[in-house]
Amino acid sequence: MGLEITIRASYMGSAEECREKLNAFLEKEPSVVPGKSVSVATFGETVRASFFFAEEDVYFTFKDGNGLTVSAKTNGAGPGYHAYLTGLFERLRESCGLSWGDDAVEDDTGYWHSRDFEELRESMASWLTSLADALVENHMAGTVSGLAICMGTEHVPESDEHYAAHLLGWRERDFFRAIPQRGATEEDCEAFFIWWDEQTTPSFFLKCALCMMWCDCNWLSPVTDREKSLYTATFLCLESAWDDDPSLPFPVREWKEMAALSDSREIMEELERRFPGETAPGEKIGYLRGMVRINLGSGWRVTMPGAMHEELDGDDDTVQVFWDAIHTVRVSRFTVTGDGISAASLLDTVTEDVAEATEFFLENQEGVLARVAHEPQRDDGGTEYFGSFFFAAVDAGRILYISVFYDDEKDRPWAEAIFASCSWQNE
Repeated sequence: MGLEITIRASYMGSAEECREKLNAFLEKEPSVVPGKSVSVATFGETVRASFFFAEEDVYFTFKDGNGLTVSAKTNGAGPGYHAYLTGLFERLRESCGLSWGDDAVEDDTGYWHSRDFEELRESMASWLTSLADALVENHMAGTVSGLAICMGTEHVPESDEHYAAHLLGWRERDFFRAIPQRGATEEDCEAFFIWWDEQTTPSFFLKCALCMMWCDCNWLSPVTDREKSLYTATFLCLESAWDDDPSLPFPVREWKEMAALSDSREIMEELERRFPGETAPGEKIGYLRGMVRINLGSGWRVTMPGAMHEELDGDDDTVQVFWDAIHTVRVSRFTVTGDGISAASLLDTVTEDVAEATEFFLENQEGVLARVAHEPQRDDGGTEYFGSFFFAAVDAGRILYISVFYDDEKDRPWAEAIFASCSWQNE
């Protein structure tokens, strides 16, 4: 369930000309979030653009007969984002020579036709009420936990102590239980939506920073370009909020922690001047401090600590690499097509040169056959370290290969826990 806006437009000229105009428009569009940029990717006939880091991509899909369908989901970010996209689509229409009538626009909130921001807010509040009602009806009984609301599926936080993860932090049952009878209040919506106001207010910038802290920061010293950009964007958002409203409830403890991790002495000194000796009790911000369920693609998922660096490696960036100070995890996926392919035959092929591989079926994963092996390793200087290797396959021709390297053999259970967490679901 979500709130979307869909536009069925038409264009003059060729699809290639329209695509060039679209890409030129998107490349010039600035991000509303300091330190972020609008990212664009093309997949076949669809151009995907990310205008706001905490919401799903906007899809521009070229159709036969000079048609272009624009679709966007907005309930994760809030009414401010919906209004922002409405204005952006108007500018896009003029810049790219698109045309459409009012009957070609489907807006679940009605904002495209009314342009009434208070009504838009009411639509978002009604959606939140409906969400809470559905959760109360279907998920409150028993011990259900580990839900992720309005979040992506790449890294899903795991917790037995909290009910649901959300863009702005854990949400417990009581938050949702209180909403259905009285309806979502202004306070509920302020706590739930990042972009609740029409403009980009200090509260908006603070919540952007909180979202990055909760969902994206791994709480390690930044070493990759992505990590460095994340720290920069978080600091810029916090400063934007502070400049206009220093009375807001800033996450001082985590702000100082990020400054220390990034070795930003200037920021550290300024924060100590603003908040001398200030700390905060309770659980720290950051889902990646704990365990996360990682979507590896092709239906494969594993659980591992979130506090790890992550990059792509190999030809065409096909190998996912995760590492911290003492572990390195490398993940590869393959798909084999053909008739009569079995999981056993696939594993026979990929483990042909692996000595003493132990075979087993993954627990609660019918049809997923796996093999694991442990072998001592030596680097070029002759120093010994250890490697654990995991191979999993299904009859559908999907193969997963995970290698874990570590210095101390006592860390073998750490690797085996990752292997045991593996699951596959046909997608």
